[in-house]
Amino acid sequence: MRIDEVIRAFKDTLHEQLATRNVLDRALHAALRKLGYADFDEYRVEYIIEGKLITFSPTHIGTSAEDPYSPIDKPIVKIRGLTPYIPGSSLRGVLRGFIERLAIARGVMKPYVRIRIVGSQEIEIGCTGESLSDAYSALSRDEVRRALLNLDEATLSDLICKCLCSPVVGLFGGPWLASHVTILDAYPTSEVRTIVLQRVAIDRFTGTQKPGLLYSLEAVEPGAEWLFKMKIVNVDLESGSSDIRIELIKSMLEILIEGIQIGGRRSVGLGLVKLVEPTYKIVRVTPDKGLVVEGPKPLNQLLRR
Repeated sequence: MRIDEVIRAFKDTLHEQLATRNVLDRALHAALRKLGYADFDEYRVEYIIEGKLITFSPTHIGTSAEDPYSPIDKPIVKIRGLTPYIPGSSLRGVLRGFIERLAIARGVMKPYVRIRIVGSQEIEIGCTGESLSDAYSALSRDEVRRALLNLDEATLSDLICKCLCSPVVGLFGGPWLASHVTILDAYPTSEVRTIVLQRVAIDRFTGTQKPGLLYSLEAVEPGAEWLFKMKIVNVDLESGSSDIRIELIKSMLEILIEGIQIGGRRSVGLGLVKLVEPTYKIVRVTPDKGLVVEGPKPLNQLLRR
């Protein structure tokens, strides 16, 4: 896909949708379709990754719910207050963060792009476009539209292809695109044992403990097992295409096997989990046979391709 075609689709939509309230969303959607990321109008292929997550260090995934009668200051998240689990959102956040750093290092994503809106006023736009939304609130839609159309080609290319419509957005979604990756909550395979850790807050200036700030932290013991399941839709990992998202997904799965840290207090060693015994299945739509299921197969077969 040529970048100039993506930029042209974005600009053409901005021109056509001048009076439309969601002009930016429509323009970004046009660019995403050109990039091949906005493809949810059909179901072509789905990869289902399964395995077990094992904790290799105490793991704390906290909850905002507070019990004034609990002896624990920072409890972990539990189903109905009884069974610990790992929210899919926690796994997703850590994995997306890894993918973003990798994509930035590969030069296919920028954390933000700085553009000038009115006069000397500049804003930094990240991949979810919050700053652009703020500009929409403070300025007229036409002022924002003109600013985008007046950007030089290099800046507009970075803004669209490496930021608002980057490969990471093409995987994990954003305000104007659904996610191709779904990570389910991970539930324990057996009874989970928890421990309570006593910690103190450290003063960053003196390097010593802050008086009176002793607190208790609940954590899952090492060795706990959880059922892991991830679904990837319409990104064909076996296609051999040049889609950079394929490489990013495989790197994400490799780091999950090697081990990642989730939850809180990661800087002091908590939250190390690894994916073990991983397998994958493929659900593919074919013209002659309809829905075809392949697998399960060892995940290493996919990662070696």
